[in-house]
Amino acid sequence: MVTSTARSTPSIQTLPLDCEVFEHNPEDFDVVENSQTLVHYSQTLQEDEEENISCTKTALRFKAPSTDFNLVKLSSKTFAAATEEKILWATKLYMEWRESHLSSGEKGDIFKANLNAVDVDPECLCRSLCCFLNEVRHVDGEEYPGNMLYSLVIMLQLFFEKQGKEWKLLEGKIFHPVRNTLDNPMKSHALSRISKAANSSDPISQDEEDHLWDEGVLGKDEPDMLRDMIMYLVGLSFALRGGREQRVLQCPGFEPQIQVKRNDEGVEYLEYHEDLRTKTNQGGLNSRKVTPKVVRAYGHTNIERNIVRLYKKYVSLLPQEGKYPALYKYSLARGRRSGHMWYSDKLLGINTVTKTVKSIMQKIGAEGRFMNHSLRVSAATRMFSSGIEEQIVKERTGHWSDAVHTYKCTSEHLLEAAECATIGYKCLPTCTVSRPESGDESPTMHIKLEDQGVAVCSEEKSGSLSDFLHRVDECSDVKWVKFEVQFHD
Repeated sequence: MVTSTARSTPSIQTLPLDCEVFEHNPEDFDVVENSQTLVHYSQTLQEDEEENISCTKTALRFKAPSTDFNLVKLSSKTFAAATEEKILWATKLYMEWRESHLSSGEKGDIFKANLNAVDVDPECLCRSLCCFLNEVRHVDGEEYPGNMLYSLVIMLQLFFEKQGKEWKLLEGKIFHPVRNTLDNPMKSHALSRISKAANSSDPISQDEEDHLWDEGVLGKDEPDMLRDMIMYLVGLSFALRGGREQRVLQCPGFEPQIQVKRNDEGVEYLEYHEDLRTKTNQGGLNSRKVTPKVVRAYGHTNIERNIVRLYKKYVSLLPQEGKYPALYKYSLARGRRSGHMWYSDKLLGINTVTKTVKSIMQKIGAEGRFMNHSLRVSAATRMFSSGIEEQIVKERTGHWSDAVHTYKCTSEHLLEAAECATIGYKCLPTCTVSRPESGDESPTMHIKLEDQGVAVCSEEKSGSLSDFLHRVDECSDVKWVKFEVQFHD
C-alpha cells in the first residue's frame, strides 16, 4: 500500500503513468489526471505564445498578401507627373476623335481601335492612327505643327507601354504607315512655311533683366512685386525647371527646400536641396546612383538684387503660423496688410505660378516665348556664355545627360564675332574698362586693351579705338566692363 507521503513525494512532471495509485486509489487518480491536464495546458499556452510571437514577427517582416489589382498596379510602368498629363491629353484627344465618328453613325475597322480595350489589334490601331493624324486639328481649327503630331504619337506609345505593350509606333513593319503619315505632312508643312518651332522657352538676356529692374517690374515695395521677384530670382539662381518645381517649394516652418546658411567666413547664402523625385530623377532603377542636386546662391553685390536679403524679407512677411507649406501665397488686401505680414495663408494657384514669368516679360514688351522654364534656360545659357565648364553647369541644373546641350544658346556677341571673322575682321579677345580712382575727379575713363596679355594701346583717343570708345560711353555707370572688340585690318 502506497502511503500518502509516498504519493506527495514525486513532482508532477516526473510522476510515472503506471503508478499504483491508478489501481488502488481513485482520489489519487484524480490528482494525477488534473496534474497532467495542467501540464498539457501549460505546454499549450507556451506553444500558443511561441506561435503568436512567430506571427507577430511575420506580420512585421511581410506586408499583407498582395491582391491582383495591387500586382497589376505595381507592375505598370510609371512616368513623371508632367509626362502622365501629356499621356492623358493624347489618349483623351484620340478617344474624342473616335467617339465623334461613332456618334455620327460611321462604321469601319478604322474606328474599332479602342485604347481601353485589352485586345487592341495592332493592324487596326495602325489604320486608326493614320486617319487620326490626318484629321486632328487644334481647338481653333488650325493644323498642328509636325512636332506636336510627333508628340501625340509618342504619348500614345507611352500609354501602351503602361499597359505592358512594347509597341514602337514609328518603327517596325506593322506601324510603318504611321511613320509615313507623320513624315509626309511634316515635309509639306516645311514647304508651306507652317510653323514647326520646337516647344521651347526663350532665354532672358541680361539687358532684358536690367529692363525689368529699371521699369520697376521687379522690386520689393509691393507684395505681388516682391513675390514675383523672389520667384524670378529663385528660378534663375537654382535653375528650376518650371512652374511645378516652383509650386512645391515650402516655406520655413515645414520642410523648406531653401535654407539660409553661413559659410566659414560668416557670409550668408541660400542653399537649395532638390526634392527626391523630379523629372530627371524619378527614384527608380535608372536613378539609383543619382544624387539630388544641392545649389548655393550668394547675395548680389547690388543690394537691390541681393537674393539672400530679399528672400529673408519675403519669408518674414508670410504668416508665421500658417497651415499650408507652400512658399508662394496670395497677398493680403491693403486694408488687412500690416508691417509684418503682407500675405495670407492661401496657396498661390498652379496656373498663376506657371504664368508669372510670361506676365512680367509682357510688362516690358519683350518679344519671345517666355515661361517659368525660361529662367532655367537663362541660367544655363549665361553659364555657357561665361565659359563655365559643362560639369559645373550640370551640377547646377541637375542634368545627368547630354540634354543640357539644348541650353547652349549662342549669345549676340559671339554671333557678331563669327560674322566679323567671315568678312575679314580681327576680333581681339578682351578689353578692360575701369572708372577713375575715387580720388580722381576727372570723368575721363582709362582704357587698356590687351591682346593675349600684351598691352596694345592704353591711350584714350587712339584712332583704332574709336568704335570701342563709342560703346564705352554707354557704360559710364559701371566699374568694370568686358567687351568683345572688333577692328579692321
